[in-house]
Amino acid sequence: MIKKQILFSVGGLIVGVIISYAVFSNRESSFTDTPIRIGGFKYISPLLACGNSDGQQESDLKKIKDALNFSVQNNINNGKLSDASVYFRDMSSGHWVGVNEDELFWPASLMKVPTLIGVLKNIEDNPGILQAQILYKNIKDENDNEHFRAVARAENGKTYSAEQLIDLMIRYSDNNSTVALANVFTKEKLFDVYTDLGIPFPQEDGKLQNYMSPKTYSYFFRILYNAAYLNRKTSEYALDLLTKTDFNRGIVAGVPSDIKVAHKFGENNDAHGKQLHDCGIIFIQGIHICSV
Repeated sequence: MIKKQILFSVGGLIVGVIISYAVFSNRESSFTDTPIRIGGFKYISPLLACGNSDGQQESDLKKIKDALNFSVQNNINNGKLSDASVYFRDMSSGHWVGVNEDELFWPASLMKVPTLIGVLKNIEDNPGILQAQILYKNIKDENDNEHFRAVARAENGKTYSAEQLIDLMIRYSDNNSTVALANVFTKEKLFDVYTDLGIPFPQEDGKLQNYMSPKTYSYFFRILYNAAYLNRKTSEYALDLLTKTDFNRGIVAGVPSDIKVAHKFGENNDAHGKQLHDCGIIFIQGIHICSV
């Protein structure tokens, strides 16, 4: 019943929710159905060859889909949600189910994950950048309008290493650190991951519009899990950092404390309406994901 608990815990916070998460399991499958992966890592599972499932929706997840549909509709009927979108994927097999998984939202702080990927890609090419000292100069606190405000943040006039800013950006969702990193790394470098994945980035034409679905957003976590974009050491570092985020009122609230969750939340309260997002990977060892 973890899936229902996750949905309820998130849905009760802010009207308008997007949830995107994937689960790692030790599924027993035939050789041809299962992707071939390299073991020996804590969070990543480098992909050597794809299986034959082709990432299709599968009937073995029907119980999960039925539970998700019931939970979403029940929360809408109770006035806790105006809309919701869920994408659920078994990372070991590629099988998935969803509820309105292609619906578009404004991702807000979820975009700190592709920013993280872009920064780390630059650091792979130039490792010395990780300890480079960066002066943060901005009188305005970029966290002022947040409901869940960063408890630790970069402060005006102080110097931080790139590694410290990365930690603040991901662990505490600090907007100041994100701005500081964006001032050092060119936009083209930070957003190469969008182009490489074929994911459109919103046009800067002054028109605010929802542009990211949970199904599309899952690609950022999938390339980390598969170690398909960053090298294995860097991908492991990124997912390890994402297990240390301090937001515990979304997916984490519905998962036992001994289970690791690499995730990122985002919130929005403007022209797009009130939206709360929490997306990531739940690492469940030794559990068949369909036995719900």
